[in-house]
Amino acid sequence: MIRQQEYLLNRQEELMQAVMRRNRELVTTMNECLRENHKLRKELDGYKRGRLWTLIASMLPTMEMRFRDE
Repeated sequence: MIRQQEYLLNRQEELMQAVMRRNRELVTTMNECLRENHKLRKELDGYKRGRLWTLIASMLPTMEMRFRDE
């Protein structure tokens, strides 16, 4: 009986350590994903700003012509 309890306690400890190890791996992966997401969001924001200025610049000649005609 005591031997079985010792085995179960050891097994429980092994499983708890395995779970903690896996949790650390998942937290590391999650942090990597968050960093990548942040980097991609910054890149996307820059792209959007660039596209906005490109759009504004492409509209300027048309707006100038309109003002001249009026």
